[in-house]
Amino acid sequence: MHGYVYQNGTYESFSVPGTMHNGIARHGRIIVGVWFPTPTEFHAYEVEEGDYQLLDIPNSISSDARDVNPSGEIVGFFTDSANKTHGFLLRKGDSLHRLSRADVVSTQARGINPQGDIVGFYVSKDASGYPTRTDLSQPETRTKTKTSKGNPHGPELCSFIRAAD
Repeated sequence: MHGYVYQNGTYESFSVPGTMHNGIARHGRIIVGVWFPTPTEFHAYEVEEGDYQLLDIPNSISSDARDVNPSGEIVGFFTDSANKTHGFLLRKGDSLHRLSRADVVSTQARGINPQGDIVGFYVSKDASGYPTRTDLSQPETRTKTKTSKGNPHGPELCSFIRAAD
């Protein structure tokens, strides 16, 4: 498996085997994705201006970068040594912001727009979720709203966005 970019009618293959590109910023300047060195191991990466590097996610045993916006803000998720999954936001020149809550089993950030709004999902301990607005300047402040009926096939998955700074 190799990541690739399709641009102006042509495919450009990525030379690192076991990669999957997940997000691309305007004009292909920044690409993010996940590298699978083995079938059971995965790590987030970034390609900026052709320079490939793994993302350093502190205390992670696995990670996946899902999207990047034109400002270079990267979102994704990682699994820690306690086997808990956390969404993350990584800004240039800033520390990693963990998007998680004490009352949920796992969170995953899946997309980010040019304004910095983040979409993803979380699964609560009682398998019922609530959309939430997350203000990264005050990590424990949350606003809950009622959701639609639960999924009969498993835990309810809900979206979240970051509040404006």
